[in-house]
Order: sequence, then C-alpha cells, then structure tokens
Amino acid sequence: MKRDVSTSTIGRDEARRPLMEAYMFQRRLLLGCSMLMVISLIIWIVAISTDHWIIISGGTGIFIPESRRFFMSSHSGLWRHCRNTIVPNALTNAQVVRNFSSMSYTSQTNINDAKRNLSHMDFVKQFAEEKLNETDSFTESARRRMFAHWARERCKYIDMFPNSNTLRNEPGFDDEVMDYIRTQASFACITLFVMSLGAVFSFYTFMNPRYMFKRLAGGIHLVAASTALVVIQVLFSSIDYTKDHLFYAYPDGAELTYGYGVYLAWFTFVDNIFCGLMFLWYSGKKKGAKAPNDEVAMADEPTIMGR
Repeated sequence: MKRDVSTSTIGRDEARRPLMEAYMFQRRLLLGCSMLMVISLIIWIVAISTDHWIIISGGTGIFIPESRRFFMSSHSGLWRHCRNTIVPNALTNAQVVRNFSSMSYTSQTNINDAKRNLSHMDFVKQFAEEKLNETDSFTESARRRMFAHWARERCKYIDMFPNSNTLRNEPGFDDEVMDYIRTQASFACITLFVMSLGAVFSFYTFMNPRYMFKRLAGGIHLVAASTALVVIQVLFSSIDYTKDHLFYAYPDGAELTYGYGVYLAWFTFVDNIFCGLMFLWYSGKKKGAKAPNDEVAMADEPTIMGR
C-alpha cells in the first residue's frame, strides 16, 4: 500500500531545508562551545591551583635589611607563596669580616653612642688614627674566600585570616594585601561554581531546545567571565600596592613577570565571553515558518503558567 504525500508537505520541507541546515550548524557550534566550557573549567581549576601567577626575580641578588639576606626570586599564586633567598655566611677563617659585617647592620644612632662612650679609651684613639687603604672593587675571588652562600627556599600556604602577631612576623604581607588575597580567593571559588553551573545548562539546551535555556546559559557564561576578570584585576591591584609599600616582597630593582596561571586565567575569561555571546546570539525564537521543524516550533511557543 502506497502512502500519498501531499505537495504542500513536500513544499514545506523544501522551504525549511535552509533553516534546518542553519539549525544544525548552530547546534554543532553550541556543542563545541559546551565542550570548550568543560575544557575551560578544567583549565580554571589548574590555574587557581598553581603557585605561578606572579614571578619576581632579583637577578644576582638584592639585599633585604629585614632578613639580612639576598632576595633571589619568588613566585606565588592564590593560595601558596614561595621565596628563594641567599644568606651570606662568613667562613670560619673570616671572623673579623663577620664582626664588621654585623656592625654595618647597626643603626647610626647606636654607632654614635658607642663612639661617645668609648672615645676616652686609648685603644680607640689609636684605632681612629690608623689609616685604612681604600679599594674600588671587591673581587669575586675575595668574596668567595670570605663568604659562603647558603641558599634557602621557603614555600608556605597563605593564611587567609592571620592575627596581628603573624602579620608582624611576615614583612611581605599586611592588612591591605590580605584583603586583596581574600578577594582573589573568594572570586576564584565563585567563578568555579558559576562555570560549573554554566556547563550544565549548556548541555541541557540540547535536551530542551527552548530559547530561554540558551539565554540562561549565555548569561551564566558572561557572569563567569566577569568574576574571572575580577580575580585578574584584583591581582594587578595587589601587585601595584606591593610594589609601592612592601619592599620586602617587591624590592627595588626586581623584575616582575607573569606565570602561566595568569595566562590560563585570561584564556578562561575569553572563552566565557565567546561562549556566552554565541549562546545569546543563537537564542532567538524560532516559531512558525522560522522554525526548522515542528519540535523546535512547539518548544518556542508561549507557555501559560497556571493550574
């Protein structure tokens, strides 16, 4: 038994063929965005887990008076901070150098008081009258004969809520920097939650093609992009504050570079912006003759909420 197909049905299918092709292209593009959001979520987790967001290099070494060490480099992330320093220890056959180097750390007031208290002693007068030979350079061989270097690397997780005693023992942090760090950590977690929610709704749009779910997914992606941008901008603000107020953490003459954590964060931001715009762009209503098939047409029809 043959079934007759009306010419109107065939004509309608032919008219909808370009719409169906455009609809299938849209679905493939949004599927790619959904997969990209999953990858972006994994990248964000890697980014906030690493301690290579900020890398500060001291070159051959920058002397830090607070610790009497030479700052070499440091790298930090949202949760962890690492610092590499060199301690110039005098060798056993250079006790005089060690004593004089200790005197160089003493304040000028203490030195002046010592001069007044000891000026009446004969051996001090003789020492003051003795002429010393000046030198224009301190050779590398002489330095190695007098000093031995002890390299030290310290990594620690950042205490988000330190007390006043802890902050006094950490010259690289203060209350302002801790506010920046807590803000970064909070918005990093918010971004993780929002991106997870956006990935779920992105795949749900393939189960329910109604336009409102595409708009919801696109809006969530844009919110995730804004929270990720907050993390990045707060990071930049904390760097500027550290450079101006905390010599111990960012010494003069040090060079700043951004680690791969920052670049991964920027990738996540751009990915959320792109996917959010794509979902919003393809979230138009497809009713009647604009729909590629009857299922999509019925899904975008108005729904009366009631009993």
